[in-house]
Amino acid sequence: MPNMDKGFKHKFDHKDGDQNLSRRQARRFALQVLFANEFLKEDIQEVSERIADTLGNDVITFSNDIIEKTHEHQYNLDTIITSGLVDRNLDRVPLLEKVLIRMALCELLYFPDIPIEVTLNEAVDLSKEFTSIKSSRFINGILDTLVKMLEKDRKIKKDLLARLPSSKVKHQKIV
Repeated sequence: MPNMDKGFKHKFDHKDGDQNLSRRQARRFALQVLFANEFLKEDIQEVSERIADTLGNDVITFSNDIIEKTHEHQYNLDTIITSGLVDRNLDRVPLLEKVLIRMALCELLYFPDIPIEVTLNEAVDLSKEFTSIKSSRFINGILDTLVKMLEKDRKIKKDLLARLPSSKVKHQKIV
């Protein structure tokens, strides 16, 4: 797949001024690119450039990585997703939900530095933003099923830091 860093020099303006995309914004951008690519059946590079220009985004490495890896491993990701579906019919899953699940699964399998809970939370949050509460529950359920299945088969390989408990967990006082 071609290097998608070329031609992306725009900035995204948000409340802290001109900055590179946060990882959440990068995921949102990746979702838009992957959805448009799947829907329009156009070259992923062209879709990515057009959306970046439209949004005025500076596409960071994380955006490129998630787009490229999800696109590159789409067949494998779809096979795994299908195995987690009750009716084993991926064609019945709406396109946006399918793209979101692919992205999350891609993060689980190919981004060892991202904790599992972060991937799951981000996928559910994006689904709430772009779909419905019902869809977000479906995405949460299928991802939970897939994580259990993949962990059982030892297919999720996370760095030590990504496996540590979240910083949200309070340290308990030892009595």
